[in-house]
Amino acid sequence: STRYRTFHLAAELSRRGHFSSVVPLSIFEKSPSMGNDYDFVIFHRPRITPETVDFFVKHEQSRAIIADFDDLIFDVALSNFTPAVRVRKSDPIGIRVNLASFAAACRMVSTCTTSTTPLRDRMIALFGIDNDRAHVIPNGVDSGYLGICTLALQGAPPERPYRYGYFSAGTQTHDLDFEIAASALARAMRADRRARMLVVGPVKIPSSLTPYSDRITQLPLVAFHELPFLKSTVRTVIAPLEDTPFNSAKSGLKFWEAALVGCTVAATPIPDIDRFESPLLKKCKNEDDWDFALQQEVPDTAIIRDEVKRISRSEER
Repeated sequence: STRYRTFHLAAELSRRGHFSSVVPLSIFEKSPSMGNDYDFVIFHRPRITPETVDFFVKHEQSRAIIADFDDLIFDVALSNFTPAVRVRKSDPIGIRVNLASFAAACRMVSTCTTSTTPLRDRMIALFGIDNDRAHVIPNGVDSGYLGICTLALQGAPPERPYRYGYFSAGTQTHDLDFEIAASALARAMRADRRARMLVVGPVKIPSSLTPYSDRITQLPLVAFHELPFLKSTVRTVIAPLEDTPFNSAKSGLKFWEAALVGCTVAATPIPDIDRFESPLLKKCKNEDDWDFALQQEVPDTAIIRDEVKRISRSEER
């Protein structure tokens, strides 16, 4: 979240000649007056604190104060759909209090940016933000990450050892998502006895895959810039998501992060993934779609190479 919504954007603004910096909220709260030195202050996932309230009040109705969100964490009515409640079984009351803090901050800001259209539409509906003050700025990659992906793709083994790969986002909230594709994965592993799978990050491997555990490698969470090299050993990355309002508002970065290293991607077509059309993307709405996506042959090398170039140009920030 911090990487895509702050560092990448600040770096691009700097590249275009603007002075920009990223300041942790804990530091800003010690000296809120530092915000007066900037034409715009963008709060990523703002929440209510005495310091932010004071700053918002002083700049009420100003276009200079912007709230940025990349997850649906400001709608208290949807608290039961959050991974914290659905997967981690966190206290629903505590989660609602947390979401209410984000919502209260949104009500004090008249301009917002979001990573997806569903998030923008939700903010407009909930907080009455004017259409011309609500903007979608999709997640994108910086030149440094593109360079790493290029190195990973160049060093990819001719025969990638893993037929399938699953990469969690680093939090223990994806068990139910993984289950979406588990039955189809089991059928694919049964159909191809040579198929191996790589799982990276904190996720519970579904019991339906237990018979194939000797062909599944699970690694702990790794640094972000190691991921392209791991993905370059995989032919097809899966990105299943439960059909919930929370997931429907998420970014489609799971597609292009994998596609940039020449992987095909089988994914649940949430809106921000559904906007892409690519020979490297298979959109899976039901079990038949998952079976088709996981058991078909991947495109040939020339198609993959051309598509990687196209995606690199379109998704670079």
